[in-house]
Amino acid sequence: MTTKPRSSRPNCALLYHPDGYRIDRNAVRGRQSAGAGFVRGFIEHGGTDRLVVLGPSREHFEDFRALARRLDPGKRPIVWARPLDRRTLRAAGTVFVPGPGLEREAWNRRFGSERDYSLCGVTHTVATNRVASALGRYLVAPTQPWDALVCTSVAVRDAVERILAGHARYLERRGGGGRLRSPVRLPVIPLGVDCDAYGPGPGDDATGAAGPESGSGLRSRLGIGRRDVVALFVGRLSFHGKAHPTPMYLAAARAAERMRGGRLHLVLAGQFPNEGTGTEFRNAAARFAGAARVHFVDGADGPRGRGILASLRAADLFVSLSDNIQETFGLTPVEAMAAGLPCVVSDWNGYRDTVVDGETGFRVPTTTAPPGAGVDIADRYAAGVDRYDQLIGIASLATAVDVEACAEAVARLATDRELRTRLGAAGRARARRLYDWRVVIGAYQDLWAELAELRASGDGMAMRDPRGEPARVDYPDPFSIYRSYPTALLGARTVVAAKSEDPAADLARLRAGTLHRFVPHAFLPDAEVDALVARLASGPARAGELAATHPDDRRRLVRTLLWLAKFDLVAIAPARESD
Repeated sequence: MTTKPRSSRPNCALLYHPDGYRIDRNAVRGRQSAGAGFVRGFIEHGGTDRLVVLGPSREHFEDFRALARRLDPGKRPIVWARPLDRRTLRAAGTVFVPGPGLEREAWNRRFGSERDYSLCGVTHTVATNRVASALGRYLVAPTQPWDALVCTSVAVRDAVERILAGHARYLERRGGGGRLRSPVRLPVIPLGVDCDAYGPGPGDDATGAAGPESGSGLRSRLGIGRRDVVALFVGRLSFHGKAHPTPMYLAAARAAERMRGGRLHLVLAGQFPNEGTGTEFRNAAARFAGAARVHFVDGADGPRGRGILASLRAADLFVSLSDNIQETFGLTPVEAMAAGLPCVVSDWNGYRDTVVDGETGFRVPTTTAPPGAGVDIADRYAAGVDRYDQLIGIASLATAVDVEACAEAVARLATDRELRTRLGAAGRARARRLYDWRVVIGAYQDLWAELAELRASGDGMAMRDPRGEPARVDYPDPFSIYRSYPTALLGARTVVAAKSEDPAADLARLRAGTLHRFVPHAFLPDAEVDALVARLASGPARAGELAATHPDDRRRLVRTLLWLAKFDLVAIAPARESD
């Protein structure tokens, strides 16, 4: 890769608060990991002649300076820009905001010339009402065409566009004016990784000893044999906020039955948010994982600490069945590819950008509800009846991942070393070509150069529908906003058929504990679920026919059908063209 001369590389002023960039704190989230990676990548690969920090607090400036001194061998000057320091910000050219909230900085910029510099934010989750409101304010804040919100995936860009369109429609009806639009550009630039960090560790070659970061050492501690195969999940161990584990357990159980010599081990590396969640994960593994051995590895040594690195080095393949609207990109498959692992992932938002089906792994089809099926849960969230965790949990429970397709993909990789090697090598090459921070920082700087050209020459600048619109546009229906996340949507002509040979027993297993039914108000009552399952036992039916039997409760009926499909009690299939 050709490196531009240092003096020609576009710079930025980092809007800095430790919460957006530091990972040496408790309860680290994906946005902090992404922020920390961006800062490291920018300092190491940005090639700028100085580092600029924007913020009102000297404490925060000193915090950044201490961080930068550890990462910057060249010891470049570090400049503190106060909020109204026009000269320094004009020289930097762009203010980088570690999130989507551009409104405050847009108003701050208005104290001088709005052509002085650009604003550049980045998406993380867009599912909260706080973020939806911040995006809507792009329409009324003084944002400009030389500003940008970097979207980390095509799917999240679609979601952002729909959120903006909802705000625009309301304002148009409210004001009786013409068409409104946000001037902010929405380029797609992925998150990055340090690919060099994911090579073999001590003890993973023929001469090294099994150290704490070695995959061989972890395999030995977990009792994993040489002929055994390890499928690895990495991430927050949260069934409502990351990925529900039961479809993965079911798929692992089926894949384990197809092994020819050796055992299948499923390693989940991460942290539980609380003890109760850990108990639910472990109990579900005992109920659903069958012959697959399930291990939990603590990722407490930092998001990319010894537990995570050792797990990546110990694994033979990576699996992640994300089903959550809170996800926008999904960094862990990229890290797995950088480590040379083939990936089995859900065909869900950012995963479909990163994992090439059949080339670097396999994508597993997903299905969720159509627009309109979440208006009532959006209203409950808006009214404060439901929490945010319940909103995203309902959407997760009503998102089905194809268990059999996952089992087939895991089994293929587990029984074919050559296939694992080939797909893993392709994944490592793809990670270096597209997702290494050297490449990602270059893409940001190319964007900032384009925004600078626009600054120099470009022009600056109701009643609720009761049929299916939420009461507030900043509390949108998740199944409408995120309809591009899944493979397919359940429609009126979708065919639903019974799969379970003993539905009463399967339902009893699912109803044990709270793992599978922690938001019961969002789905049909047990008696109605039993009646629905009994109806399907007599033969397949279209979703529209089933919904007609619940004229006042169609949304819960649709979500319940997907709940049954999620845990493999029913099969769902789109109608054929000839039907």
